[in-house]
Amino acid sequence: MIGEMLKLSIAVMLVAVFSMSVYGLLPDERVPYVEIELVVNETNSSIIDITHVGGDPLKASEVKIVVSNETGYQDEHLLPDQVWRFPQTIHLTTNLMNVSEVSVIHQRAVLAIAEVDQT
Repeated sequence: MIGEMLKLSIAVMLVAVFSMSVYGLLPDERVPYVEIELVVNETNSSIIDITHVGGDPLKASEVKIVVSNETGYQDEHLLPDQVWRFPQTIHLTTNLMNVSEVSVIHQRAVLAIAEVDQT
């Protein structure tokens, strides 16, 4: 009887160790892909329209939009809806003047960077 219990406990431990090692080999969840289109108001560069033109839907809890100007100041914005998907447009009004760059940042990666031409 003791031998049977010993065999059972060894089998359970081997299964536990094997499952932990297999779990460690699983790939991470992939980073979403997105394509954006950026339109800056010609008369007031602090008004920006960002359109989702392709890629994966993005959850608002995982993404933020960072607007930068020429002097290096940044303004962060959260997505207004629960999910941002094709073909929705986000209308941003930022406190920064002379916006030079807009970035869409996920928790694990920078998804898109758009440079603004001020000419």
